[in-house]
Amino acid sequence: MAKRLSIDDRIEALAKFRRGPCSPEAIEAATLGLTDKSNLVVAKAAVVARELMTVALIPQLVTAFEHFIDDPGNDKGCHALTAIVEALQTFAAPESAVFLRGIRHVQLESAYGGAVDAAVKLRCESAFGLVRMGYRDVTWELAALLADADRECRMAAARSIGHSMTDAGLPLLRYKILSGGLDNEVATECFASLIQINAEKSIPFLAPYLDSPDAALRDGAALALGGTRRPEAFALLHHSYNTRMDPEFRPVLLLSMAMQRTESAIAFVISVLATGDPRAAVSAVKALAIYHREDAVKNRVEQAVRARGDARVLAVFEAEFR
Repeated sequence: MAKRLSIDDRIEALAKFRRGPCSPEAIEAATLGLTDKSNLVVAKAAVVARELMTVALIPQLVTAFEHFIDDPGNDKGCHALTAIVEALQTFAAPESAVFLRGIRHVQLESAYGGAVDAAVKLRCESAFGLVRMGYRDVTWELAALLADADRECRMAAARSIGHSMTDAGLPLLRYKILSGGLDNEVATECFASLIQINAEKSIPFLAPYLDSPDAALRDGAALALGGTRRPEAFALLHHSYNTRMDPEFRPVLLLSMAMQRTESAIAFVISVLATGDPRAAVSAVKALAIYHREDAVKNRVEQAVRARGDARVLAVFEAEFR
């Protein structure tokens, strides 16, 4: 009788199929791997299925998910469940039952210093899965995740609300911001999602945060405004740059204006490069580096840099654009 391969050997055998090609052998190996008793082998098989985009394996992925979610003690670290949901959400699979169980799953495991929740990433990926499949009541589920005990889940909820593009998400995000006691990273995601859903309503709401004494909130508001191409957003950023002298904030404002990708915004940042003080010029070059693959803007930046004749600014240009 042939000796059964170890878990490490079974994982290694699957790993060789990652990143293609999507051959019959690869599909067969992934299919077999999804029935393995080891959660680590199943997780690797799910990764192979996702990377090879083997949509035909959705039924097998669902079966494996149901096996482990019903007996989570066999999936220490939540490795199999998370990898399976990652694959299903990548496929935009219409498996609402899987994603609903995943977004509500909490798996506390013993760790040094106390219990740790191994299902955080699973809840995040399940939220993305519900959004991608267009689940009708996704906002209801995301509202609960927005109050999750884990910050990563709250951030994922805010981001998912933005991707859902539903008007119902606007008051939910606004309330979350106004309720206070908000983690800065979560607030930043809320700002970006508000703009993503409805920039016209959100720009006036975000404007006061440009004057926040909290640097993270201030920066998050500026970057969210930079994600629009609306003239009223540029006007707010332009005014803030001309009136705020904070040395840490001004580079963020320049980047936010560059992100607008409008002629007026690009022209203003280039004007700062051409005539601003050395520190502002360096910040402007770094902000404009988002155009390093766009020759038309890159040539304008290089022309302004060389006309300025500042060796330090030229060195930054060379580093950022070359």
